[in-house]
Amino acid sequence: MLNIDLNLLVMLNALLTECNVTKAAQRSNLSVSAMSRALNRLRTSLNDPLLMKSGRTMVLTPYALSIRAQVSQLMDQLEYVFVVPNKLDLAVLSRQFTLRASAGFAENYGSALLTLIRQQAPNATLRIISKEIKHTQQLKQGDIDAEISVITDNTDPELKSRFLFSDVFIGVCNVTHPLVKQPITLELLNNYDFIGVQRQYPFNQLTHENCACTSTDTIKPAILNVTGFSTAITIVSQSQLIAILPKRFTHILRNQVLKQSLFSFPLPYSIPSLNISLLWHPKMHSDLAHKWFRDCILQVCNEINDIDI
Repeated sequence: MLNIDLNLLVMLNALLTECNVTKAAQRSNLSVSAMSRALNRLRTSLNDPLLMKSGRTMVLTPYALSIRAQVSQLMDQLEYVFVVPNKLDLAVLSRQFTLRASAGFAENYGSALLTLIRQQAPNATLRIISKEIKHTQQLKQGDIDAEISVITDNTDPELKSRFLFSDVFIGVCNVTHPLVKQPITLELLNNYDFIGVQRQYPFNQLTHENCACTSTDTIKPAILNVTGFSTAITIVSQSQLIAILPKRFTHILRNQVLKQSLFSFPLPYSIPSLNISLLWHPKMHSDLAHKWFRDCILQVCNEINDIDI
């Protein structure tokens, strides 16, 4: 291993640039005597005078002239490595950001997020991958930049997080369903059949989950279980089943794609909401581009305010 004092390299660059001990000292915020001592150390280490008197001025030796450009390049490289950047040029940022999120987030926030990203960084791209089956090491390995998730006891405590929003549960059924024309009560709901959403892997056939991310004895077990909100809503639009689903993550499908087929209603009983957070690995925390990407996600979530059923 080379035993190199990088401070000497800084002083050497100043001397080769200024060709003057006094000016080199000012450039390096040192005293003239300190710069003179550094010059003597450099002469000994490099076995060359480096600077020689020529009348009232000093000139570089042939060796000093030969290494001046290389030393300047080395300084540029050192600054790139050791100086933490404090400014991000979005106009030239060319990077693909990978977000792991449910289909519900992608459907309701993906378009707005991409639009915001491209407005500020025209060369940046976005990839949203499914989270139906969890791969807990993707953030740590750097395969993805961030994840939209509900923080649980199983969430890696090492990860950084930021709260985004809360999503409440609602009921959804076909517009031809009998309950549409009646006051909806818990007793009435339990007269009909449900479709459930089981999104946690591995799936346990002995566990009956009535809706996504929650279990309750209030509603009878579902007679059909699927793995996604979109699938549940599509089936509800074609059947007489009832689904209990998060409002925000199903807004687009319910109110635009399948608007004519669906009826949404508030639940006649209390159920915990989903607290949605953004997760990322600490190694990406200080990366300026990554921080900007996280801010874009937060901005989009804030702009799409709470919506009516």
